[in-house]
Amino acid sequence: MFGVDIDKERVDFAQENLKANFPNLADKVTFSCTDFQTISADDFDIIISKATFEHIVDLEILLVEMKNKLKIGGKIISGFGPLYNSPWGDHNRLKHFLPWTHIIFKEKYFFKKLNKYRANKITNIYDLGLNGYSLKKYRTIFGGVEGLVLSDFRTNVASFKKNPEKNIAMSIFNLFANIPFLREYFTYNIYCTLERVK
Repeated sequence: MFGVDIDKERVDFAQENLKANFPNLADKVTFSCTDFQTISADDFDIIISKATFEHIVDLEILLVEMKNKLKIGGKIISGFGPLYNSPWGDHNRLKHFLPWTHIIFKEKYFFKKLNKYRANKITNIYDLGLNGYSLKKYRTIFGGVEGLVLSDFRTNVASFKKNPEKNIAMSIFNLFANIPFLREYFTYNIYCTLERVK
């Protein structure tokens, strides 16, 4: 087993966490600071991706590469969010204070404010590490990669067991997400499984 990330600090943290909390696995798991595309292996049973798909600009290309590294019957399991059209879908990178503000006002307004203090100027949401994809776009992408089948698709999965008040918030989100014309704006996260069938 091995894990990859393009952020060296995260890789270092993962290695230290493994040694400190799972010493019995230290010789079974390796971590590498690299891009997924550079991995040469092509016989994975499972690829797990956590909190990344909302950042990948060319997600279709990455999914094809992931598929090609899986065995037939292998699975990609992913959980990610917040989705861009949800209340805080900009990951607070545009520095606004009210929910949905990043989609109500033009992004250029926020870029202008942020660029006052940045050496590297922002021209689009990709410059902030987000793809800006909608729920509809993800569904289209997941259904459009030849040889991959979407075998599980869940939205607004509450992972807040230690914070019961967030379970209430997610219940409210689920209520509004069931109304078709509001679904796009009240879908917070996606958990899905894609299976390689050919």
